[in-house]
Amino acid sequence: MRKIVFLASCLLAFTGVAFADPVDDVNPLVGSDNTAAVSHGNTYPAAAWPFGMIEWTPQTAGGPGLYQYRSNQIIGFRGTHKPSLWMDDYGCFSLMPVAGALSRQTVRSSHFSHDQESAHPYEYQCHLDDSNVDATVVPTQHGALMEFAWAPGNGTGSVLLDAQGGSSTVEVHPEAREIVGYNAGSQIGPDYRCYFVMQFDTPMAAWGTWQPVGIYDGSLHREGDHVGAFMRCWGLTVRVRMATSFISVEQARKNLAAEVPDFDVAAAAVRARSAWNQALSRVDLEGGTPAWRRTFYTAMYRTLLLPHMLAEPGPQGPAYRSPYDLKVHDGWMIANCGFWDTYRTEIPWLCIMYPQQASHLCQGLLNAYQQGGWLPKWPNPNETNVMIGSHSDAVLAEALALHVPGIDVVKAFQAAWKDATTQGDLASGAREGLEYYQSLGYLPTDRMVEATSRTLEYAYDDYCVGQIARAAGHDAEYRMLSARARNYRNVFDPQSAFMRGRNKDGSWQSPFDPLAWGSPFTEGCAWHYLFSAQQDVAGLMALMGGPAPFAARLDALFSTPPEYHVGAYHRVIHEMRELGLVHMGQYAHNNEPVQHDIYLFDYAGQPWKTQYWAHRAVTELYSDRPDGILGDEDTGQMSAWYVMSALGFYPVCPGQPIYAVGSPLFSRAVLHLPNSKDFTVSTAGSGPYIQSATLDGTPWTHPWFSQDDLSKGGELHLVMGPRPNRDWGNAPEDAPPSAL
Repeated sequence: MRKIVFLASCLLAFTGVAFADPVDDVNPLVGSDNTAAVSHGNTYPAAAWPFGMIEWTPQTAGGPGLYQYRSNQIIGFRGTHKPSLWMDDYGCFSLMPVAGALSRQTVRSSHFSHDQESAHPYEYQCHLDDSNVDATVVPTQHGALMEFAWAPGNGTGSVLLDAQGGSSTVEVHPEAREIVGYNAGSQIGPDYRCYFVMQFDTPMAAWGTWQPVGIYDGSLHREGDHVGAFMRCWGLTVRVRMATSFISVEQARKNLAAEVPDFDVAAAAVRARSAWNQALSRVDLEGGTPAWRRTFYTAMYRTLLLPHMLAEPGPQGPAYRSPYDLKVHDGWMIANCGFWDTYRTEIPWLCIMYPQQASHLCQGLLNAYQQGGWLPKWPNPNETNVMIGSHSDAVLAEALALHVPGIDVVKAFQAAWKDATTQGDLASGAREGLEYYQSLGYLPTDRMVEATSRTLEYAYDDYCVGQIARAAGHDAEYRMLSARARNYRNVFDPQSAFMRGRNKDGSWQSPFDPLAWGSPFTEGCAWHYLFSAQQDVAGLMALMGGPAPFAARLDALFSTPPEYHVGAYHRVIHEMRELGLVHMGQYAHNNEPVQHDIYLFDYAGQPWKTQYWAHRAVTELYSDRPDGILGDEDTGQMSAWYVMSALGFYPVCPGQPIYAVGSPLFSRAVLHLPNSKDFTVSTAGSGPYIQSATLDGTPWTHPWFSQDDLSKGGELHLVMGPRPNRDWGNAPEDAPPSAL
């Protein structure tokens, strides 16, 4: 069963060399220990290809999500595109081995235990107790190879295909040992289909189709709201190779031939393992604890799962069926990424270390604009109009700032300019209430919900669209948008020193409670949005009276007791209390609006406080356990925050190519950059506080560095200590430059 682990142990025994590939430190079970009330990642143990089109996971019975660590029953091995507990799945189907022939009395689920479970990015294995089967799942970019082995004396078994809910079709071809079909379960409708082809390595002893209302022995075809098929095995072991496509069954066959040429499970696992090692080996680590290393590479693995790349090999290069116009196009398309979350760290991380994939992502956004009329906010697989702002603007601005290749700047400006100047509709969302924002300079809280959060997000997005305008040579538009990016000032109340709801007539919303979650704020309260002007830290600092008062307000964020007035956010508040965030005050790391706040002390002349809080966050709020992700993973954002903070730097304002310095977790981290240069962050001494620094051997007093510093390679060397050095990086001229 555990072929790869066995091969690794043989290599160690034969050579005496430790088997220390980074993929061996990944634990896909991290983030899977959720309850209905508390989120510890809301993830599943995905066996997938880096940036693949489909993921595979055991599906457990009961509980939220696809896989719940606390469950002891598996009901199937599912091919899924589900990016989050809160989003719908589409194009999904599952296989499940069962004992004996299939009948109405067949029990589909089987108990399992974690001590007979092995989860890796390249392979998932477990023993199913009730049917006495060893199950193995190995992913490819568009498909998988599975093996089900029944124990001797258990009799022959059957493999059950469930094409899941929604409009689906199955066809059984016994002579070809094949089942084909599709699932069209998505918000788009029955014409957007995930086609699948699966072939078995043994003849079918019996076959049929089924629906929840009945089983049809010998049936070769079934379609409807929820259908499936089954085959009975001749022997004790059956292997299934399969591939998927959103274009056609014929394309699925081409993907099958290219990615799963045979039934060699071990060889397929070696290929998948190699793909993950290649992706994860872009960062080499030294020092730290084994648990820190496992947490790091597990988080890095999570950053490389989404967005899903929907493109497939076509005659002229990549091709895809668009979820926007349902036609087949050449080029790239992406889905399953929440940009309100990921623009903050996940996207910068991809732009730095994986610019080719970032380029495909940006090309996919522009293709979505061409076919759907708007840049997407939360594609799953088409626009879902979830969350606020138009943060594809931030994605494009960051990619252009970091010189990601292959982006049509003219088209990027056209698309982002539409976001900034044209009222969206109910389908696209775009910027709701834009007419108020353009006329008043803010969104009135007595006219629409989440008005203050939207004002702050729109102001940041204006900064990003301005950067795109400048890159495209539109100087007048750049100046106009840069001025509008200061609209955050219109919702800053100097009397309370908070961002605050403002009515259409200019009056402040009353009564005002900075602890109240909900409108005028999105998934938070006034504390969480107080510093949401990362595009103009200098201007926000001036509103608060200068660096010292600004730092004092940051201190208050971390010291104010975590009391919450729940409003409409009962689940979120319960989650925060359960996660024990008392020690970090109102800093609610399990949601995104505050996640840059730790690094703002660098701007205020007190970088030792950034170092203190960054170190506490990476060492106390994350772990290598199944509950080791704080809050929802949010399509890679929570993990990307950890990865960059553990490396010791952070992109406070995506679109501005600089990084604030925090507190590195490892004694040496080497980033093997895509331009073949290496950038190293190294430390000497122990403790979370920087005592002194050099950049490429030259004394460095700035608590920040630029993308140019990073991309040319070199070494940031930090001498660390157990007590803060309040003289390092505290001069006004050392502070990171404000973007505006």
